[in-house]
Amino acid sequence: MAMASTAARIIVQVAERHAWTARKVKNPILRKQCRMVGRNLRGSEEWQQAMQPCLARLVRTLAEKTRLWEEVPVRRHPVVPILVRVCAYEKDWLRPPEEWQAPAGEDAPDVIIRSLLEHTFVRYEIPAFLYHAWLVRGDLQWRERDWFVRLARGASWRDLSGLPATISRRALHECRHAPAHLSIAQGLRWGQVMASGGSAALAHEVVTSRMAHDMTHDAWWSRLIGKFSAAGRHASRHYGMVSDMLVEMFDQERYEKAGRLLALPMSELCAHANGFWRDACASLAVHLPEWQQRDHRHPECRQQVSHLMRQHWHPLFPRSVQRPIRMRMGLLHWRELTNAAELIAEGRTMRHCVASRVHACLHGHSSVLIITIVHAGGEERLTMEICRKTRVIREVRGRYNRHPSDIAQHCLDQWAIAMGGMMA
Repeated sequence: MAMASTAARIIVQVAERHAWTARKVKNPILRKQCRMVGRNLRGSEEWQQAMQPCLARLVRTLAEKTRLWEEVPVRRHPVVPILVRVCAYEKDWLRPPEEWQAPAGEDAPDVIIRSLLEHTFVRYEIPAFLYHAWLVRGDLQWRERDWFVRLARGASWRDLSGLPATISRRALHECRHAPAHLSIAQGLRWGQVMASGGSAALAHEVVTSRMAHDMTHDAWWSRLIGKFSAAGRHASRHYGMVSDMLVEMFDQERYEKAGRLLALPMSELCAHANGFWRDACASLAVHLPEWQQRDHRHPECRQQVSHLMRQHWHPLFPRSVQRPIRMRMGLLHWRELTNAAELIAEGRTMRHCVASRVHACLHGHSSVLIITIVHAGGEERLTMEICRKTRVIREVRGRYNRHPSDIAQHCLDQWAIAMGGMMA
């Protein structure tokens, strides 16, 4: 069959690893697609060399039967990454791609790629949301793609490796009708809600929550979904707040408390979750005043709270030694900062960039101290960064990145001596 466009011949040459000149390709979309194909075949790895004939076949098929390479921008649809993942499952092909016929009158890339996947892999009809397996980034051999291939050949859901056993048969039956735009994890959650008699409103809350993709704790999530389904439609608006609270508890391995909370009546469970997030916002507001106006019932607010709550580290110095030290020239107070919220607040108060040290503190490279020196001339506040490994002072800055005064520097020298073996 003749190719859909003479210009599209060049991408077949690229797929066959022939030399090509980018400036001679006038179509910018085609030029970028050629570069994408070439980038995946450029390496000398064994898997790249083995994939070349297979990828060349798929590229040629699309070039002959569609205008995909000339009309679909690289950023609009990940055509080449999907074809590379398809090549990784070449042994599971049921039909050769050369026998595929493009859907008539269709030029949407997602419709074309789905048609090619159906031709290549599908013997028995599968839920539409499973096609999202080919959009998942990561290793070429991926769990969700394994599920797709096995189900398309007629395997049972229960035969799938890695599928939580706590997902009921009825939920697996219901998920066949899940909306096509959902991911695989979201589709399974949607089926769980429908199987437990939950409302469409609850299904929306579940699939858009942070727990939707957590398959590790499915036994807990199944109980929670069943609890909210039994509570009726009015309770669904609280689901995100409760599930986000349990996500934090699982992250801290507080499984016993999570179990006690799930045993509570619905009203008490929702009240506890509301208090959990209200208190979390209040604790952040101590350092970041704008959090006093944040609404913890909003999912984005809870996600930001969670992000800041997780950015904490163990102190370098025990709390017991962080006490005032009286010196000849004044009194020195000091305190170590142990979370991101405190660093952000310190940076705002002192008008310098100490907040950028969050990454170094999280990875155990640095510790940050607040030093306040009270002397006859007044009060001076400093921010100090210390290397955790060598305990050497890296930097000391005052407000607006000013250097310490002579009096403050003298007090810091005395403080370092007083710390003895705790400082280099």
